[in-house]
Amino acid sequence: TPRNILRFLLFQYMPSAMKYLRIKFAPDNVDKFFINLVKEIIDYREKNKVTRNDFMDLMIKLKNDGYIPPDKNDNDDNEISDDSIDGKKKKLTMNEISAQAFVFFLAAFETAGSAVTFCLFELARNPEIQQKVHEEIDKSLSTEEVTYDSVKSLKYLECCILEALRKYPPVPLLSRYCTADYK
Repeated sequence: TPRNILRFLLFQYMPSAMKYLRIKFAPDNVDKFFINLVKEIIDYREKNKVTRNDFMDLMIKLKNDGYIPPDKNDNDDNEISDDSIDGKKKKLTMNEISAQAFVFFLAAFETAGSAVTFCLFELARNPEIQQKVHEEIDKSLSTEEVTYDSVKSLKYLECCILEALRKYPPVPLLSRYCTADYK
């Protein structure tokens, strides 16, 4: 809607004003949906001790512990002791976890969908290229089953996807603000 477009533009170019005016990025029903969804997932996983080694597991660790311990196979030089972390712990709230899940979902859903759509659009416009991709896929499937490695070996298809991403970038502008000095 025009209202949502205006809200998005204001968030993009005037985030301080939006914070001052207490205008939320998403409508209330979307906020409630994601907060309830995330709460249900967390409650279920904690109650049933479900671990999936995914994004939500990381968020649960940050909610409960305030930090994520280093992997067991990391170098000893990079390990951080629990003593050095204690003063820096900040546990995530349910709203913060929901916001991260919302951004994660939105970024993955929109970018992947756009990439596939534009790749298919270009293949439809170029039947000879579509035929080459089709032959490459047929050749791969005739010798092996569909696995991650077999899909990764489809070089011509990869070139088509990369070309579609070059022509139609799903995220043409990515704004980040520096919040601390760095060298």
